[in-house]
Amino acid sequence: MTDRRTFCFYAVGFFSAMILVCGCGKQGDGSEKVFTVGALHPEMNAFHSAIKNSVDKRAEEKGWKIINFSAGTSAEKQLDQMESLIALGVDAILICPIDAKSIGSGVKKARDAGIPVYGVDRSTVGTPLNMTVQADNEMGGRQAAVGAVAFLKKKYGEHKGVVLELQGDMASSVAQMRNKGFNEHMAKYPNIKVLSKPTEWDQDKFFKGALDVVGSQSVDAIFSHTDVIGTTPILSALAQLGKKIKAGQKGHIWYGAIDGSPTGLKAVREGWQDASYSQPCTDCGIVLDFVEKEVLKGETIATGPFIKEGALWSPARIFQADNGLMMLLATTVVTKDNVDDKRLWGNQ
Repeated sequence: MTDRRTFCFYAVGFFSAMILVCGCGKQGDGSEKVFTVGALHPEMNAFHSAIKNSVDKRAEEKGWKIINFSAGTSAEKQLDQMESLIALGVDAILICPIDAKSIGSGVKKARDAGIPVYGVDRSTVGTPLNMTVQADNEMGGRQAAVGAVAFLKKKYGEHKGVVLELQGDMASSVAQMRNKGFNEHMAKYPNIKVLSKPTEWDQDKFFKGALDVVGSQSVDAIFSHTDVIGTTPILSALAQLGKKIKAGQKGHIWYGAIDGSPTGLKAVREGWQDASYSQPCTDCGIVLDFVEKEVLKGETIATGPFIKEGALWSPARIFQADNGLMMLLATTVVTKDNVDDKRLWGNQ
C-alpha cells in the first residue's frame, strides 16, 4: 500500500505540473479551463499505439488535453494510474482494461467522483461504463471460424479436422469475445476438433503453444487471437517444425488471425497467413465525439445503426449492453485480394 500511495503522490504532482505548464485548469485571466481527458492504455504495441494516436488526434482537433498512461500488462498498475487521474480531477477517463473485472473498483471510484468513464477497444465485465467503442470481436472470431471451416471442407471434402486456437489473455473482454465468436461457429461442426491454448498475449507462449501442439499431433489449421503479437512466433514455430508452408502448397496449415497489423498483412501478402481480420483501431478516436455529446452538450446517445461514409467498419451499431452503451465497429476480412487497401490500419 505504501508503494501505491507513493506512486500516486508523485504521478499527481508530475501531471499537475504538466497541466499548469500546458495552460490547463483555471487561468490567471479567469478564462475557462481546457477540457481534459485521461486515457489508460495497456502495452504500447503497434495496435494500441494506433489507438492512442487516433484518440490524440481527435482530442487535438477539439482543442482538448489528453493525459496518457500505459500500464504494460499490469492490471494493478492500471488501477494505480486510474487513481492518479481521479486525483487530478480530469473531466473524463478512457480505459482499455487489462483485466475486465479488476478495473471495476477504479471505475466505481471515478464515477463516485463525478468522472464519466468510457471504454475504448476493450470493455469491463460486471461494472457499467458510460459507453464503449470497440471492434466487433465476436464477428472477428466468427469470420476466422468461417475461413478455417472452408479450408477444411476443401481439404477433406467434408467438415472435419483439427484446429488450434491460440487465445489471448482470457481475463480481457476482447479475448473472451474472440473465443466466443469462434467457438460458437465451430460448435456447428462436431467433427472438427478445436484445441484451445491461452497465451496471455505473450509471444513466448504463442511460440510454445504452436510448437508443442503442432509438434505432437496433426493440426490442419491455426486461429490466433492476434497477429500483432502472434504471427511472428507462430510462423517461427512452424518453421522449426518444418511445417511453414505457403497457402496453396501441399502440407499447408491454414492460419488466420485477428487485428490486421502490418506484420499480419505482410504475412498475408507473402502467403504464410491465409487471412487477417482487421480492426478499425485508427478510428477509435471517435469515442471522444460521444464524450463531447454526453458530457459537454448533455445530449443522449441514440442507439441503432451508425454510418460513416467510406469507413470499412460502417455501418456500426450502438446498443444497450449489460455494461453500458456499446458501439461495435465491424471487422474486415483481409485476404490477398484486398490486402493493399489503404484504409486498413496495417497499411497506414
